[in-house]
Amino acid sequence: MSREILFAVLQHLYRAGYIVVAITCDMSPTNMKLWRDLNIGIDTNSHRSNNNIMTTEKQCFITHPLDKSLKIYFYADIPHLLKLARNNLFDSGFYLKGNIVDKRCLEELIKLNASDLKIAHKLSRTHLDAKGTRRQNVKLAAQILSNTNASAIRWCGSNGLLHSDN
Repeated sequence: MSREILFAVLQHLYRAGYIVVAITCDMSPTNMKLWRDLNIGIDTNSHRSNNNIMTTEKQCFITHPLDKSLKIYFYADIPHLLKLARNNLFDSGFYLKGNIVDKRCLEELIKLNASDLKIAHKLSRTHLDAKGTRRQNVKLAAQILSNTNASAIRWCGSNGLLHSDN
């Protein structure tokens, strides 16, 4: 969606008596371009202008095109964020309190689950080997990032059962 189309929709809704207070979308390239065009984001944007570095603060809202007293907030959808967090865990890992938690920790949990000790009872190879459309499965991403798995990793790590580098 372009900025022009979004503003036209907001104006039509406003004139019909509806006030939009928030917009939720996935993080597709088209939507991310719209966010950039609207200066929506969580970090600062640095660019050069006349040999000077200019910094523009990004924000999480825009002002309404017809009523400057109204703000419209932008949110990324939670299912998409869960999948991105899972992908980051698999690709780079998380640095937590001086330790790296990554896909290898989950692989070790699966090995431990093969014994009589079931620590992360919902975790399986299906979670780690998801490819193609299975990788889009939100339920699998949520289960990987669950409190149960986090607790299992924490417990195994503190009891010397994880043998990853960290």
